[in-house]
Amino acid sequence: MTEQTIPANAEDVLNNIVGCAMNAKTVSLTIGTNNFTDFTMVELHSFFNAIMLARVALTGIYNQPRFSIKGVQNNRAGDAVEGLLEFLDEVQTTVCKCALLASPTGKQEKENRAWIILKAEADCEGDIADFTKIADVLRDGAMEGGSA
Repeated sequence: MTEQTIPANAEDVLNNIVGCAMNAKTVSLTIGTNNFTDFTMVELHSFFNAIMLARVALTGIYNQPRFSIKGVQNNRAGDAVEGLLEFLDEVQTTVCKCALLASPTGKQEKENRAWIILKAEADCEGDIADFTKIADVLRDGAMEGGSA
């Protein structure tokens, strides 16, 4: 068995982004809005897109027959993948909360904030009329000097 080495700054990077505490038996991750306060809206939007893509890919994996018992319930691997999906859902929600709490000033920052909120709303598949109202408010705020 070969020992894996972690680059010197990899653990520091994880600690700074998600407060990762690692030991030989467990990995513990704590996510909060404080983890993203230094992100620009462009960076937060990029991270949000990465989380969405990871969720889609992991959902495809999770839905394969090898992660269930006769297609009825999860096996242990299915439970583990489902746990990862739940974690990614929490991260996505936290990123969206950060966007909602932000007060961007520039047009690009406002547009990126609007995209995060709209993508999260669309992912919830709510009422289309409510969605268009939200889109109108965010569009108007991104186009004007206001901070919608």
